[in-house]
Amino acid sequence: MNVTLLLTHTDKTLVLEKLKKLREGFSLLAAQFTPQIKVVELPDGTISRELVANPDSLKEVQETYENYTIDCVEVTESVYGFCHAVSDDLLILSNHLKGIKKNIDAIEGKTSRLSELPSFRQGLSQLSNVSDEITFIDFKNVVELLKAHPFASLLIPYLEKLDGGTWIKHEFDDGVSSEGFVLIK
Repeated sequence: MNVTLLLTHTDKTLVLEKLKKLREGFSLLAAQFTPQIKVVELPDGTISRELVANPDSLKEVQETYENYTIDCVEVTESVYGFCHAVSDDLLILSNHLKGIKKNIDAIEGKTSRLSELPSFRQGLSQLSNVSDEITFIDFKNVVELLKAHPFASLLIPYLEKLDGGTWIKHEFDDGVSSEGFVLIK
């Protein structure tokens, strides 16, 4: 499963500084996803086995793709990762290198854009023109992801009837408003 977040920013130096701290934190945590057994002999001769973090399970990758430098820390043989690419005004975060590349391709116009999806455009047209955040779910992709999980088989018939869901949020000085629209096939 690929999770990607695109954020705009105004200070690339600050973003890179914060990303460095997030990357270090992820590396410390991620090493625990694939623990190894450490055998230790105690002073009284007792053999002890304990699970410890395995930093060897981490793979660091830095790659240049379409004028973006992508940095990744991935946990080998898993879906866990912390990848990012930063431009002068955009931050792309993802759990996988492919997610970053897919979004860069969309930004550069090599693949279809979210704004070109009819279900996204139709959902957005039903909502207020003022928004600080937009969330969109393409239920076709959700159904594909859920097919791999046996427990989700009860949800799939209901989700297959849905096309897309769009939600917006706007923050005012005196509160927050949110709206949503779900498009049924």
